[in-house]
Amino acid sequence: LSDDTSARLTGSMTLLGSDAAKADVDVVLNKLASTAPTIDINAALNGEWQTKLIFTDSDMPIAGVGGGYLFHDGNIWPITSTFISMTFSDTSTQAGTTTLVGLSVQATDSSNDTKYEAAHSMIDHWSFNLTHMFGNVYILSNATPVFTPILMAVILEDENKMSLISSVHFTYDGAVEENRGMFSLDKTTAIDTFDLRNYVGSSWNAPSSVLNTYFESEEGIMLESRLASFDVSFPSADIADKKVTLSIKGAVEDTTGIVPVDKLSTTLTVENAGYHTWFGKTATGDLFTVTMISDRLAVLTGDIGYTSEDWYNADFFAFMWRDNAE
Repeated sequence: LSDDTSARLTGSMTLLGSDAAKADVDVVLNKLASTAPTIDINAALNGEWQTKLIFTDSDMPIAGVGGGYLFHDGNIWPITSTFISMTFSDTSTQAGTTTLVGLSVQATDSSNDTKYEAAHSMIDHWSFNLTHMFGNVYILSNATPVFTPILMAVILEDENKMSLISSVHFTYDGAVEENRGMFSLDKTTAIDTFDLRNYVGSSWNAPSSVLNTYFESEEGIMLESRLASFDVSFPSADIADKKVTLSIKGAVEDTTGIVPVDKLSTTLTVENAGYHTWFGKTATGDLFTVTMISDRLAVLTGDIGYTSEDWYNADFFAFMWRDNAE
C-alpha cells in the first residue's frame, strides 16, 4: 500500500492448470472514489460497436488492436489481431438483461497450424444476463441455452468507447479449448447509408479468409481445411420481403485435395442488425452476416450446417473486396 488510495500488486499465476503457462503480474492500482457507475449503460450500450480497422497504402484492411490467447490440448497460441462487430438492444439494468447480435474473429500465431489459425464466433439475437461489477464495468453471461458458455466483461471508457474481455470454452478433438480475447471497440454513430438494392449484380472476392470445419461427433473434431478461393455475388434482392439471393463459388482445400463449392442460388431472409450490418438466415438455418465497411469492402461471416443436422459444421470469416467498384 503506497497510501490510502493507491497500491502495487505483484505476483504470478499459473494459467490453465499447467506450469507451462504462467503470467507475471506487476500493476499499480488506484482506488475508485466510488463504486457507482458514472455512465448510464441503459442508453450507452444500445447500438452498434465495432473494431476500428486500419488500412494499408493499397487499401487492404488490417484488424484492429486486440489480444488474448487460444488454448487447446496443452498448446497455447497468442492472439495477434482481432475484429468484432456487436449490436446491443433492449439493455436494462433493472431487468439485468441485454440482447446481442454479433460476430468476432481472433487471428492467432499458430505456427502455420491451419486448424487453430483463428477463433470465430457468431451470436444470433441471444439474451445475456447483465450484472454491474463496479464503476463502469459490467459482466455479461449468455442466458440463451446454447452449447457454448460465454462470459464477457464490458468496460465503458465513455459513451462511445469500450474495452471487452471475453472467455469462451469449447470441447473439440477430445480436449478442452479455451479462448480468451480482449477487444477495443468504438460505438458507431453514423446513419445507415447502405441500400442493398445498390449491390444487386455486384461480385465480390476474398483476399483474406479463415475457414474452420468441424466433424459433429460427441466430442467434436476439427478438420484440416482452408478456403483456397471464395467469390460471392448477389443476383437479386426483394427489399419488401427482405429476401436476398446469394451465389457462392469457390474451393476448399483439405487433406484429400481441392473440394469445389458451387451454390448458384441461396436465399437469405435478412434484417438490418446495425447501422451497416445485415444478418441473414437460410431456410435450413445457415447463418450469414454482412458488415459494410465501405462501398468496396465488406466483412462476410457464415455458420453452415449446425442447425440442419448435417455431419459437419463449417464457419468462416472473410474480408470481401468488390469487383470493378468505382
